[in-house]
Amino acid sequence: MDEHSTGLEARAMKLLLVIVQADDADGVIDALLRNNHGVTRINSSGGFLRQDNVTLLIGVEDSQVDEALQLITTSCRPHAELEPNKAGLTMRRALVFILGVESCVGI
Repeated sequence: MDEHSTGLEARAMKLLLVIVQADDADGVIDALLRNNHGVTRINSSGGFLRQDNVTLLIGVEDSQVDEALQLITTSCRPHAELEPNKAGLTMRRALVFILGVESCVGI
């Protein structure tokens, strides 16, 4: 089987798993879409940001990671909660996990 018959894409890709505060999600999504990055939104809560948040799944080529990170950074507003909270945790504007993608299958 070749690449075309299996649906596998042979490009080097990353999956950005991004957790942002709910108030910032629409701005981040809009910026990503304006720059031709596909994004999937999952409403979530708790965890790292300790409040309502949104988890975004963004597939990008390796060469697009820096651009996507810049769009996320500039689309998240500064928040007063960035000071350490009672548990000593500093609130972040966003938390980004960058995961390697072995393959991408379009079905």
